[in-house]
Amino acid sequence: MIKRILVLILFAVMMGGCNLKPQKAAIEIVTYPSVRVFIDNREAGMTPYKNNSLKPGEISLKLVPEDEKLKEWSRKVSLHNLSTTVVDWEFGEKEDESSGYVLFMEEAGNKEESSLIVNVDPADSAIKIDGEVKGFSPTQIQRIESGDKQIDLSFPAYKNKSLFVKFTDGFQLVVDAKLAKSEITDDIELEIEKELVMEKTTESTESARPYVKIKETETGWLRVRKGAGSDFEEIKKANPGEEYKLVSEEAGWCEIKLDDDETGWVSEMYVDKFE
Repeated sequence: MIKRILVLILFAVMMGGCNLKPQKAAIEIVTYPSVRVFIDNREAGMTPYKNNSLKPGEISLKLVPEDEKLKEWSRKVSLHNLSTTVVDWEFGEKEDESSGYVLFMEEAGNKEESSLIVNVDPADSAIKIDGEVKGFSPTQIQRIESGDKQIDLSFPAYKNKSLFVKFTDGFQLVVDAKLAKSEITDDIELEIEKELVMEKTTESTESARPYVKIKETETGWLRVRKGAGSDFEEIKKANPGEEYKLVSEEAGWCEIKLDDDETGWVSEMYVDKFE
């Protein structure tokens, strides 16, 4: 089977000086081998297939190979206004031999940075951006610099998948991928590989974790609580200007790292975040 890497440049075209955006979406489908494309139960053509004149929303997509030994592929696919949804799929005779991904770009809340959401089958697949381990799927990775990047998805005993994409400030890239099983059978070697990936991921996540700085408050200090809510017990008072490592966030509350590996929660209203 031919190994392919598709270079993707996703785009979202904004209409300058106009408050109304045209309702228009696109889809691009690349497969191996070439297959018939059905959109909302209507045959649309053969792959490679591209259509720039679709309406934003959810469509029913089905890809049917001519070879009866290959399994057809179908799912609901979201189309976003002024954006291209990309489908790249490689068919196998068995379900675990097929691989590919669906990828699209959507507007994000923060206009000054880009982000990534990744979901991979199998779960806990390692995610690298430009060779650096960023985490396990499913996950969201924030504060990604704009520009061309290489995303690598991997899991022991499965074939790696590489994507070349373009990140744009103000937009979030969403990837839903499936890896195909490989012929590796050495369980000991696989466990070692997985442990190494997990170790690198932990180190990378820890070093990239941001911090918070306590703001001035009406009382001159800020309550640190056991949980994410004002009804939880107070365990400490934090002073304005103090800095803490940010562990996690939940519904307007920030979990911070205290002394001796203990953590506590503070209101997001009274902290500034930084890296």
